Amino acid sequence: MKRFSLLLLSIFAVLIFNGCSSINSADTGAVFSVASFNIRVPRDKAPNDWKTRRVRLLALLKEQKFAIFGVQEAVSRQINDIKALGYAMTGCGRDADRGGEYSAVFYDSERFTCLESNTFWLSQTPDVPGSRSWNTACPRICTYGLFLDKRSGKKFIFANTHLDHRSQEARERGCKLIFDKLWPLNKKYPLILTGDFNSKPDSVQIVFTGTLFRDARQVAKKIIPGPDMTFHGYNPRNPKRMRVPIDYIFVNRQVNVHTFQVIDDVKDGLHTSDHYPLKAVVSL
Repeated sequence: MKRFSLLLLSIFAVLIFNGCSSINSADTGAVFSVASFNIRVPRDKAPNDWKTRRVRLLALLKEQKFAIFGVQEAVSRQINDIKALGYAMTGCGRDADRGGEYSAVFYDSERFTCLESNTFWLSQTPDVPGSRSWNTACPRICTYGLFLDKRSGKKFIFANTHLDHRSQEARERGCKLIFDKLWPLNKKYPLILTGDFNSKPDSVQIVFTGTLFRDARQVAKKIIPGPDMTFHGYNPRNPKRMRVPIDYIFVNRQVNVHTFQVIDDVKDGLHTSDHYPLKAVVSL
């Protein structure tokens, strides 16, 4: 009887350990969650300074357990905080020294292997770090990786970007460059593209991107209720805020979108960032 009790205790302990060890333990089979999240550079005053806000943001990531996701505006100390949760990361900063803001891709390394990755600049010289073109306010980048899903054995591309906030020409040409870079890969693999596009749904660049890839919000089998906007500047009720999305998740036809959600992250009147995170549950 004592042996039996010890055996049950051991099994129970293993189950608890396995349930807590995987970042995305909620995902099953070939299905996994993806997200796009502009986490906002650490620039604001309390209660939205990073020292205070990081607690809220990391709690959201622990709760959601995204399997793989793209972030925008992340700097090194924010990246280190997210890595501390157990995520692996690929990408580099947008400045000439590869520092500054990242459009990084975080992923659960127990679920995925990053086979190769690349970052290019949204400019006329995309291989030159820190390069700028088309009247862009600052350097802009796109990071992408080829990933292996260890559960299904399938490979896929995950790309993440942040388009310029001032220059319409830069947004249009940036989308065209992303298409040129990703299109050869799109023919070979399932592809997911996330990002802060700083663009309304009816803009030239979003319509263009939507003809090449598919907006996850539009093709999802189920929409989980949430906000319509994605950028709120910590105050969704501000009448000057755009009541439309400017952040997106795009997929090609080799990706099935089961659910899509703009996550309302407000708790006690406080947000995790000045953007809402986007989440989609997909399969390849």
